Amino acid sequence: MPSEIGGLAEVLAIVAVFTTTMVGLFFTARILWNRTAPRLPAARVDDDRFHRLEEAVDTIAVEIERISEAQRFAAKLLLERGADAAQSKNAPVKVPERIITPR
Repeated sequence: MPSEIGGLAEVLAIVAVFTTTMVGLFFTARILWNRTAPRLPAARVDDDRFHRLEEAVDTIAVEIERISEAQRFAAKLLLERGADAAQSKNAPVKVPERIITPR
């Protein structure tokens, strides 16, 4: 029985040494890899670039507002056309008031 425990202890010691060695090699390789990796320079931030970005965002906002106004207008025309068709059939149709959306 003591020889079985000694054999198991030897196997566990070998596994522990192997695992520790592999973990150590991994972290060493990772440190060396990070040291040799080229560093990218940080992007310069300047006022001109931000000004162009701000103008682009403002332009996009105006275009989106135009699209939404066109959609509201088209929906209103379709609603009125449906109301006209329903009135020709003598069916009362209630036309809702315009809803103003927040901007």
